[in-house]
Amino acid sequence: SKGAFLFRGQTALLFDKFFRKNYMKVKNTDCPYIFINAWNEWAEGTYLEPDENNQFSYLESIKKVTDSIDE
Repeated sequence: SKGAFLFRGQTALLFDKFFRKNYMKVKNTDCPYIFINAWNEWAEGTYLEPDENNQFSYLESIKKVTDSIDE
């Protein structure tokens, strides 16, 4: 699809590295927000939640990164 991003072989560890890099970029700007579109988006809305395979690992990664950088 034109202009789309496809992530194959995504793991919680790779997400952690990607999120950390992008969170650092945001922290070094005047922008107070970072937006994450839910990876398990359904028609009823977009929100972040655990899944069967990774359970809470992606959510825990977000918390770990923000806690460590915001200390």
